[in-house]
Amino acid sequence: ALPRIFRWRVPKNDTETLEFTFVRVPEGEEDEYTKNPGFAVKAQLEGRDRPYEERQRYPADYDAQVGQRLIARHALEHLATTDRGVIQMRRIMREGIRAVVRGEDPKGLDTLGGGPVSTYGNDTILRVACAGSEEADRDLVRETGLRLASGFLERPPSRVEGSR
Repeated sequence: ALPRIFRWRVPKNDTETLEFTFVRVPEGEEDEYTKNPGFAVKAQLEGRDRPYEERQRYPADYDAQVGQRLIARHALEHLATTDRGVIQMRRIMREGIRAVVRGEDPKGLDTLGGGPVSTYGNDTILRVACAGSEEADRDLVRETGLRLASGFLERPPSRVEGSR
């Protein structure tokens, strides 16, 4: 099925972003999302209006975003093993920027197609039992991610038959 919520964030300048959100409500259903938004959405809408103590005990997306400063300083971060993807993505971005400075194309740039590039976003929740050990769990997470990614490439979520 198609996602219920579509969001685009567009940079306005170095420190501000404009967000567009569309909520898909099937005909005949009430729009519960905007009538009664969930905790994270409420926190973003209310933002600074929540008491400091509440924001410390129950941080939401807004708190994580503004807590990084207007321009985040990576040297002040305390990254953990769960941030491996962030670290890898930043490395790839730096390498791509350096390639452009040298007059080269960044790795992975495909200019041959000439048409629109399909991109897909999806939230998937799976119930997966623990594999029994840290190493086995790591392997299971990797295998599950690869299986999902392969499935999405073969049959993208936005193109599932019967979706509206």
